Amino acid sequence: MVIPFGFDFTVFTEATGFATDDLFQGVLSFDYEYRFIRGRPDPTNALHAQLLSFMAIAPTARVEGEGTFSIRTKPFDTQAGI
Repeated sequence: MVIPFGFDFTVFTEATGFATDDLFQGVLSFDYEYRFIRGRPDPTNALHAQLLSFMAIAPTARVEGEGTFSIRTKPFDTQAGI
């Protein structure tokens, strides 16, 4: 199914972490801001009409979040060069 709209979005992501031995861990945050762009709806499709009426009420959307991460690295093998 083709959606009857497009969107632009801007993303801001930030992460801070530290390394101990083979472990890199920290915190991150993200902020997505969307702007919906009206497309060409199918007049016979009820879902298209509902989506477009929603876009008229809320032409933008935002998603924010935060979390933690933990990445374990493989030790460097000096013998194999990997």
